[in-house]
Amino acid sequence: MIRLVSQSRIERLTADAEDARAEAMEVREQADTAFSEHIRSLYAATARAESAEQEISVLRADMRMLQVALEAAAADLDDARDDLADARTELAARARQIEALQAPPDTVPVLLLHYGQPHSLHRDDAAARAFAATHGAPLNTWVPEDKLPSAASRWVTVPFIFDVGQDYFVSVVAPPVSALEAAG
Repeated sequence: MIRLVSQSRIERLTADAEDARAEAMEVREQADTAFSEHIRSLYAATARAESAEQEISVLRADMRMLQVALEAAAADLDDARDDLADARTELAARARQIEALQAPPDTVPVLLLHYGQPHSLHRDDAAARAFAATHGAPLNTWVPEDKLPSAASRWVTVPFIFDVGQDYFVSVVAPPVSALEAAG
């Protein structure tokens, strides 16, 4: 079939084709712009994601360092608690020693002498006399240490006190060792 086309129809078709081309170009430009915007937003999102990953890795490293520091601090705290418990135990033991050394006068340690020679140590004078009684000494005929020389008395008690400055026991009635050395 043959169709005859007039010049006006060709012009109209040409004009429609040019309008379609112009519209296609406009749509293509809009598509290119939309694609460019999409690519830019994709690059921006990728950059934000990479930045977030870097921040996360830095935060993880910081968290690991803090965890190590916390574990070290916990170990130090445990050591300090152990040291404190040891110090408290030692302090309690020292307090008991001080209380024992600061006992009232009736519980002063006593050395029991038998004819001037050391025989035994006792908690107090009453314990020393009771022990001497088991060896035949009478309980109520004791004389003070300074009335008779210790070598002439069968049983004599010599009280001692703890000299904190010298860190040893000293006889209450005997002269100090330095005085004996100066006299001899």
